[in-house]
Amino acid sequence: MISKTKFKIEIIEVAELFKNAGIRNAENITPLTAGEYNSVFSAAADGLEYVIKIAPQNNVPVLTYEKDLMRQETRFLTVMKEAEMRVPEIYFSDFSRKNFPTDYFIMEKLKGKNLAEASPSLSADDKQKIAKKLAETAAKLHTVKYSDLFKSERNQALKTNSNDETPRFGYLQNGLYSDWYSAIRSMTKNLIFDCEQKRKRIKKGEKLLDCIEKHKKILQKVPSALVNFDLWNLNIFPERTKDGFELALIDPERSFFGDPIADFVCLEPMTFAPEKKTLSISAYNAYSEELYNERHINKSRSNDANQSFPTFGNAAYSQKLYNEHYINKPLSNAENAYPCPPVTFDAEQKIRYYIAAGYLGFIMATEKFYRYKLTQAKYYINAAASNLYLDTALKNL
Repeated sequence: MISKTKFKIEIIEVAELFKNAGIRNAENITPLTAGEYNSVFSAAADGLEYVIKIAPQNNVPVLTYEKDLMRQETRFLTVMKEAEMRVPEIYFSDFSRKNFPTDYFIMEKLKGKNLAEASPSLSADDKQKIAKKLAETAAKLHTVKYSDLFKSERNQALKTNSNDETPRFGYLQNGLYSDWYSAIRSMTKNLIFDCEQKRKRIKKGEKLLDCIEKHKKILQKVPSALVNFDLWNLNIFPERTKDGFELALIDPERSFFGDPIADFVCLEPMTFAPEKKTLSISAYNAYSEELYNERHINKSRSNDANQSFPTFGNAAYSQKLYNEHYINKPLSNAENAYPCPPVTFDAEQKIRYYIAAGYLGFIMATEKFYRYKLTQAKYYINAAASNLYLDTALKNL
């Protein structure tokens, strides 16, 4: 994909970047063209396959939230791996800009095809299994909180107080907020600013900001979780197993801390009304309940909490005593919280969903000014998609 943000570089220069990383025999260096923002190449060396991502040069105009985007991507890959999610291994990164004018990093190349490439050969049943697995993956992602960023060795040095459990909202690179209303308001205002930088105005984006103000009280109550906001087929690698499919994710660079409902915009994308995404809702809630039960029932409350329950001749009575002591014992408010709260898409959750859908549409509407020329078909594809998201969101807000 041709894009104005992509760093222009020759293959021989890419080989030098591999050498700088200690990978001296890189060969078959090939551009990967699916992405629209970074310059990306695959390569092979000594029996291993790699991908190198090169960020836009510092003087290239990008959206406000895209500044230093790659630095956040490596942090998210690290924390997702810590949460036992399948993501590429990072082998090398250089954000110093001392020997090369922009950021880049090298990672593992995942085996197989992404879901967009694999889809034509998948059965309807396969696609349903993958959709359910993706909803479970989103639920697992939403157990990651802001404080988890600083528990891994790679991220430890990025914050002095690694025990801070306070919820945070927004993009790491743009400053974080104490609630979702403040964050999404700032994120939307930044897009208005980005339009102004290109001497453009998107009135629908300004109307979205009015809707955010209108629903301030609802948005202030939203829990914080790691939100991917880019769970499209190009970023999902399915691997068939004896039990169904396992999924790997790439490119979490668009992630933020905020409303977990936002990821439902990408789940079952051909179904826009959130309450009709029944497959994803069911799978997400089942996984949420599973995590809650593990925490609620299996959590040790005393040194002897894991011992088997005593028997008094009457098995039913013994089970009753065990349930009262271990299973039905009230939990504290902190313990009682779901690791990832289930979704119902009641009136408030629908509002939260359409705020996120409108924000995605506003991103699409704005980024076309930064990435494409008027002669490119992608400019008009983005315009049509952004109008769909914004129009539907505003109609429901």
